[in-house]
Amino acid sequence: MKNIKRIIIIIFIYTSCFTVVVAQDLRKMPEIQRNAVLISIAREAVLLYGPDYYREVYEPIVERKEICLGCGYYYFVTFPYDKTKETLIGYAAEVQICENTGRPLGIMFGNGLGTRLLEEWGDWRNGPPAHVGVHKYQDMTKPIYYNDGIIEIIIPQSIANDPEKREAYYQQELLKYDREPLNKEQLLQRGWEKRSDGQWVKTRPDVPPHKRGSNPK
Repeated sequence: MKNIKRIIIIIFIYTSCFTVVVAQDLRKMPEIQRNAVLISIAREAVLLYGPDYYREVYEPIVERKEICLGCGYYYFVTFPYDKTKETLIGYAAEVQICENTGRPLGIMFGNGLGTRLLEEWGDWRNGPPAHVGVHKYQDMTKPIYYNDGIIEIIIPQSIANDPEKREAYYQQELLKYDREPLNKEQLLQRGWEKRSDGQWVKTRPDVPPHKRGSNPK
């Protein structure tokens, strides 16, 4: 918590002084100062392009990576989330920032989808163009089953390379065994119901934790 407060204070002090031009000197900044600037940029980008995925529960993680040999270095700012309150792909959001310019190039959200911040859109701080829009919240909870060695489901070769059809076929075959998902309680909490044909379906839209109020987890 102390580290989070320290970073927030530094962000408050420095962000008013750093523009995209100054951000070109990210490599020359002291680490704590650079991280504060990167987190500020990432936070702004997430709030513009997918505000429902912004999380403050944990300190953001900043990593410097070379995506491919000779491609240059990029910073990735990852926003963790509370796994007891929602199910996402591993993080709430992750922002990729160019080391040379300080410009965010793309954002991946916790539902596995993302947005590339194209230069042709102009200033990224203007937010997404109308034809793109902001990313809406989507929880990744779904029925979970397991193969205990008794049930063997063979996926037809014709749909083996189609993830959506393969999953649908798998779930349909499981219904023949009248099995309950391992995460039944979680499904009920997240607004899923079992239909008369045995299929589990969502009965209400996904809502991010900070908007749920007194609703179930």
